[in-house]
Amino acid sequence: MSCPGSGTGSERFGAGSTTSGNQEVAIGNGATVTYGGNGYDVGVGYAVNVTGQLNVVAGDSASSSGSSNIVLGASASSSGSDSLVLGTSSSNVGNDNVILGWDASSTSSATQDVILGYSATASGQLSTALGSSTSANNNYSIALGEGSTTTAADQLVIGSSAYIQNAYIGNGVTNTSPIGFTLQGTGGSGSNVAGASVAFAGGQGTGTGNGGSINLQIAKPGTSGSSLNSLATVESLSGANGAALFQTRLTQLPLSKSRMLHQLMP
Repeated sequence: MSCPGSGTGSERFGAGSTTSGNQEVAIGNGATVTYGGNGYDVGVGYAVNVTGQLNVVAGDSASSSGSSNIVLGASASSSGSDSLVLGTSSSNVGNDNVILGWDASSTSSATQDVILGYSATASGQLSTALGSSTSANNNYSIALGEGSTTTAADQLVIGSSAYIQNAYIGNGVTNTSPIGFTLQGTGGSGSNVAGASVAFAGGQGTGTGNGGSINLQIAKPGTSGSSLNSLATVESLSGANGAALFQTRLTQLPLSKSRMLHQLMP
């Protein structure tokens, strides 16, 4: 079965469907594939509109005016190039992006981004937005979890109103054979190259508000059984005044007496 459209090697199927370039396929009522030259495009769906080159577009009113895109979903669109756009009303304006999710989108400055989730968005370069309503707004940034939003380049943000209160790294929350792990800064490569420092910081206060404290906790042994032992703070760096407090097996010591620590601890 053949229904030649305008242009060499082109086909069109459906009332009002149109092709105007070479090697193009338009399928669907009102589908238009009109690059004009050697388009090598495929458009499938009611009122689909393809004006760029080397595209595969499918979905009610889906469109692509850029080149080398795959666009799938009702009203999905791409005006950028070399991108994958999947989901109803998803849209791509940048280049070299992967977008998956209802209403997920990229801006014109987004390049080589990964955007996954309902209404997720990215406007940085080499950034990742993963989760509903996440926003990776800066270069080399990562936003993970519902509503999380980056505010600076080279930043990782996990959680927002759907916050993360505890994080476990290793082999699960509990395990019959727990595995330890090392959190480490980047090491040097080459001759006489220093390794990177690692900073631990409490949350920053504003105005007269205190900063967050940094607490070191351990779980001391309890009675025989399978219940998890409670965590207890053994060292605290105050966000109010920077004072340090150490918990020994006998008492608590301020920083000025910390030299006694090794003698008092078992």
